[in-house]
Amino acid sequence: MTRLLPVIAFGQWLLALVWLSCVESTLVNITVDNYYRDPLTNTTWVTYTPTNAWKLSLGTACDSCYAHPDPSHTYFRTWNEGVYNPGGGLGSDMYASFDFEGVAVYVYCVIPRAGNVDMRFVLDGQQVGLYSRPPNGTDTYEYNIPVYVNKSLSAGNHTIQVHNGELGGNQSIMLLDYIVYTRDTTVEPVPSTFIPFGPTPTASGNSSNNLGTAHNVPIIAIAIVGALFLMVVVGLSLKYGPRWWRALKRRRQGPPPSAQYLQSIGEDGDRRESGWVAGAPVSAVASWPAGRDAGTSRADAPAEAGPGPSTQAAARAATALDIEEVAR
Repeated sequence: MTRLLPVIAFGQWLLALVWLSCVESTLVNITVDNYYRDPLTNTTWVTYTPTNAWKLSLGTACDSCYAHPDPSHTYFRTWNEGVYNPGGGLGSDMYASFDFEGVAVYVYCVIPRAGNVDMRFVLDGQQVGLYSRPPNGTDTYEYNIPVYVNKSLSAGNHTIQVHNGELGGNQSIMLLDYIVYTRDTTVEPVPSTFIPFGPTPTASGNSSNNLGTAHNVPIIAIAIVGALFLMVVVGLSLKYGPRWWRALKRRRQGPPPSAQYLQSIGEDGDRRESGWVAGAPVSAVASWPAGRDAGTSRADAPAEAGPGPSTQAAARAATALDIEEVAR
């Protein structure tokens, strides 16, 4: 168990790194249409004040609308039009508002070049920016224009308000298309099944601004599985690695020498002097010690210890040889 403690500590450190890397990679952009609900929360949408001062176009421009942009170039083929009148009355103080939780926000509008455009932006009750575009006298439109961008919001809940026109200024027209906010989340956006005012959308005019999707869930799963697999491999290596190494080392060295082999090579270790032949039966004659006098009787020779015939067998063999020499 003590061998596994470093593995457990290493695994915890590795999982922490994987988690931190995943946290950094889970920022997603959520696109909210000017008309339909937030596809992530499905509970919020853009609101307009005063409601009767704004005109909605679904697929085609309304009959009483001032502007007639191409619906195929707008997000979900929808937009809201508001006209600011500096003289007071209806539309004298008009704005669109949206509540979200995130760290960045982007506001996109359609800009009609035939009319004057003046907007101011209020974030969490504080004015944070202005946008102005004078007319150029042509009946043209510019699409997907980011009129306000803020990438440095603190994480949390925010409210963005887009006001049309400046108090005491010129007449202004505003065509709101969609709002994008950035959020740190791994939640998959759900399709909107509830629409605050009209039917579900059937087409999107701008495929580059599709709903933000959290694509990091598979990446997180793969990273965690990989980290766990690495922990298992390291743990098995520490636990069984020494055994495997010893077994491999014994296999490379081969089996220990047999008693027959040790007897055959004698004391000098030279097979040529011992007369050993592979596969031949073992001789019952004991080896002579090195440096023995030629006249010494074999029967008087001390028996050798170690592998080979026993001491008694060696003595009997020596006695038989002596009797044979006397007979001659």
